[in-house]
Amino acid sequence: MDTAERKSKQEIVLATLGKCGSIKKACEISGVSRATFYRWIETNKMFREAVEEANKEANDTIDDEIVRRAVEGIEEPLVSMGRVVYDEELVLDDNGDPELDKGGYPKTKRGARIMQKKYSDGLLLSLAKSRMKKYRDREDLDLLDQISRQVAGGTIPIDTKDMTNEELATIKKIAIDVKKRQESGETTN
Repeated sequence: MDTAERKSKQEIVLATLGKCGSIKKACEISGVSRATFYRWIETNKMFREAVEEANKEANDTIDDEIVRRAVEGIEEPLVSMGRVVYDEELVLDDNGDPELDKGGYPKTKRGARIMQKKYSDGLLLSLAKSRMKKYRDREDLDLLDQISRQVAGGTIPIDTKDMTNEELATIKKIAIDVKKRQESGETTN
């Protein structure tokens, strides 16, 4: 592949990745193998940085969609007993009067679908957890609250409420690794 073709394919990969967040789809659309994509990341600093920016753009798109579905809601057809519900409209005769059926009741015809706004409580909770520490799951914190660091003057408990998710995950991984090592009888020396 010549330089112009590679640059064109990289631009397509980056544009697609920024919109959908899927490396697989970006590679399919641009006609590039995943192996080539990862080789470009390893060997081309500018491409690697552009991929990071495209991923940030994709994350923003995902954040926007989460907010839309959780806070603004989405329109869906109303369903009752497994069937979409429609408005009923009167059938009118040539004079504009309602037509009547054999029983003397006004005839109706199917109108527009009845729509309702749906909100995603699950997405709203996920959004709250990502933004507000008070809504985060406490299972990680229970383990972490038991961890303390040895210092010259004794122990200092680690206050986990101000830690990022990444910091919590790192400490949890360390604690799990230490516990496994202790259970297997391994030593660190």
